[in-house]
Amino acid sequence: MSDSRATQLASLSTLLPGFAAYWESHVYYNGNDRDEHTLCSIFSDASTVAKELLSAGNTACIGELLDYIEMIMQSGTQNERDAAATCFLENILNATPTAIDPKNWIPLLGPESRSFCRAWNAFTGCRTEYLHAYSST
Repeated sequence: MSDSRATQLASLSTLLPGFAAYWESHVYYNGNDRDEHTLCSIFSDASTVAKELLSAGNTACIGELLDYIEMIMQSGTQNERDAAATCFLENILNATPTAIDPKNWIPLLGPESRSFCRAWNAFTGCRTEYLHAYSST
C-alpha cells in the first residue's frame, strides 16, 4: 500500500469511530488485497461510516473529522484532494437532507470544503440547506 493510502487509512481510523472495523470487514468481505484499494475507496468507506454516525445524530467526532478533510483539501496531494472531495464530501452531500440533517455537519466545514460543496451544488442544481448561510472565510 502506498504511503499516502496507509497514512489516510491510519488517520481516518483514528478520527472516525468504527472505521477501522468497517474497513477490515470490507476488505475481508470483498477478498481484496489492501494494495488494490485506492484513496477513493478509503475515503468512500470513511464516508459510509460518517453517514451512519450522522444519520444516527452521533456528531461527537464530526468536527475533528471535517477539520482533517479541510486539511487535505488545503494541503493534500492532488489525488488526496480529489478523493476527499469526490469520495467523501460528495457522498455526504448526496445523503443530505434525506438521511443526514445538514445542520449537523455543514456549519463545521472549512472554507475549501465549503467551496467544493457549493461548486458541487451548482453543478448538480441542488441547494443544500445551511451551505450558503455560512461565510466561506
